[in-house]
Amino acid sequence: MDFIDFSFYRHLVDIRELFKIDLLIILYTMEQKGIDDRGIGDFDQFVVILSDFLRRRGIRRKLMYSREKFREVGSIRILDQNAKNAVCEVNIHYMTSQKIPEVRVFSLVIYFQTEKHNQMELDTAQLKEIKKLNIYPLGKQLLEPSAKKIGFPFILLENIPKENMMRNLRITLGLRNSLAVGKRLERYLQKHALTQRFQKRGQLLVQPEEKYNRVIETYELALGLNNAVYTLKIQYWNSDNEALTKDLILRVYPRNENLIKAQNEARNLQEIQDLDIPKAKFYLYEEDTSHIGYRFLILEKLKGKPVLETIHTFSLEQTRQFLADLARILGKLHNIRTKKFQSYYLDPKSTRKMSYSTYIYSEVSQVLKSFREMKLDEEYKADTKFLYKWFKGHKPLLALSGYSFTHGDMRPSNIIVNGHKISGLIDWEMSCYSDPAQDLGWTLFFFKLYRNLEKERGYFFEQYWKFCEKYDFEARVFFYEFVAAIKLFIYARANKRDNPEKYQSNVNFFSRVEKTFPQYLETVTYKINEGGQDFPDMIFDEDTQKEMEFKIKTLLTDTFAKDLDIFNNEIKEKIDTIARDIVDMINDYV
Repeated sequence: MDFIDFSFYRHLVDIRELFKIDLLIILYTMEQKGIDDRGIGDFDQFVVILSDFLRRRGIRRKLMYSREKFREVGSIRILDQNAKNAVCEVNIHYMTSQKIPEVRVFSLVIYFQTEKHNQMELDTAQLKEIKKLNIYPLGKQLLEPSAKKIGFPFILLENIPKENMMRNLRITLGLRNSLAVGKRLERYLQKHALTQRFQKRGQLLVQPEEKYNRVIETYELALGLNNAVYTLKIQYWNSDNEALTKDLILRVYPRNENLIKAQNEARNLQEIQDLDIPKAKFYLYEEDTSHIGYRFLILEKLKGKPVLETIHTFSLEQTRQFLADLARILGKLHNIRTKKFQSYYLDPKSTRKMSYSTYIYSEVSQVLKSFREMKLDEEYKADTKFLYKWFKGHKPLLALSGYSFTHGDMRPSNIIVNGHKISGLIDWEMSCYSDPAQDLGWTLFFFKLYRNLEKERGYFFEQYWKFCEKYDFEARVFFYEFVAAIKLFIYARANKRDNPEKYQSNVNFFSRVEKTFPQYLETVTYKINEGGQDFPDMIFDEDTQKEMEFKIKTLLTDTFAKDLDIFNNEIKEKIDTIARDIVDMINDYV
């Protein structure tokens, strides 16, 4: 390896894990194995070796059905890869029993460094289970645990749908099939539903006088790299022998090597159970992967739907009721304080000697790097070096003496409402002890997307301060608001490019994010009215005035807060007065 392209290695080793993993050892091992930017050393040589192996008489017979005749090995290409395996598509040309030339597509899964993990054993076990449960036909299979044949251990499979191809074969074979997940969980619950396992780790799934019966339904809600989410409906009998049902949520963690996120979410869900806020009941976290193949937790299913689906329909009274609920929840969370910060993805040992600002700026660097790699800086003529300097200008404000319990991912999709009343917050895997201004920054970005919320910022804070002590973090809120704007904008654009189906299913939310982000960029880079538009041509209605007043306050707060040790209410009131005076002056001119 004369040249190392870290843009490739970033998906093999998460840059945030560098505190735990010696990257040099990994790169050295990869070099010794001959793995380059395609995942396999000399790919052309590999194709020759594989083709020769598949042409062998004994192997050809294993790949053909009765009266079919093997012709040749066609194209071979890599579909996906990670640190443990690569998935290739292999085309085999053959003659049918009617002498018609056809092509059969196989998926070849190659395993790297099998002495360091047992993923092939897990995948083989999954194959056997899928065949036993008759989930879908696997077709011809060829398993080779030795590296002697083609240089790597491998599994060759026929007829796995392309849409199921993901980085980890265990996800492909196990989690994309709700029936398989449901049957595995059924076996687990039949064995443990009435034992003390649930009581020790959360709450009883059914009461001692009740009797668990079975899983009626399993349905996949979402599947990502970090977790898979299903709805479960179970049936049980009460003390009067009546058949009742209970709706649950099953969260499964596909990446068994990433223990921290699973443990973090389970611990935090347990921590909030005694808190007087709307929440889902926590039933169980199972760390033993032998039961269904992965770590998982079971929660109560909250009634309602994500607020992003209904917020635009709220009346003023309903909006205020929603904001009062949200302010109370965040206020009570933020009152839980500690002197040390946590990370939702790093081991506590890694953060012990790290300052909070260092932790935050490493995240900011990654966000700006993604912004640059997607060429969004060119599209919006934004200098990422300037943006980083802007973020660094807030460093004095990040020297905190205490940290609050935060949710960490205050997106509207994570706030469940029943009507206009909050049922609870979901997706706690990013929660940790951090800066409470982070939750507020994400919340206020959410407000920016919906005009009925944007008008009520003052009301939200009025309610928030009723439930939370007045920590000095107002000057930091816009810092995190801008971080949220960039992150969600990148997320929206990435889905638009790589996952158009998901983008279309959330087009209302994503389009709002795309429309709102440039406003934040203008505020930070001071490019307001860059096109030379005169104020008389503007529609200067009440909403526009409030928006401009907010921008001016933000700009002034940003400018002065960096140079002041104490940003008190007196200074804030003066800035508010100046902003209102400027808007009034413009209004008189218009």
